[in-house]
Amino acid sequence: MSYYAMSDIRGCYDKFMEMLNLIKYNPIDDIIILVGNYVDDVPGSVDMIKWVLNQDQEPFRYTLCGYKEYELMDSINKYLSHEVDDNMKYKN
Repeated sequence: MSYYAMSDIRGCYDKFMEMLNLIKYNPIDDIIILVGNYVDDVPGSVDMIKWVLNQDQEPFRYTLCGYKEYELMDSINKYLSHEVDDNMKYKN
């Protein structure tokens, strides 16, 4: 069993997958902790979110929120509460 901690992936899903292959990450035995900022304003963030949310497949995966995740959650909350329009611009 190995322990890994990573941070500031910033949506670079393909590079993240390359790193997991490089370290020979074994999702059944190894523990991985993502220490925030695994999303950003890039298309790979969607894949990172999917990977994070797929924890039932890999029980030894832990994530902490960084400021990018809090920004994302804040934007979603504002959108859902109708404080912003469909283009994520604040309504007057």
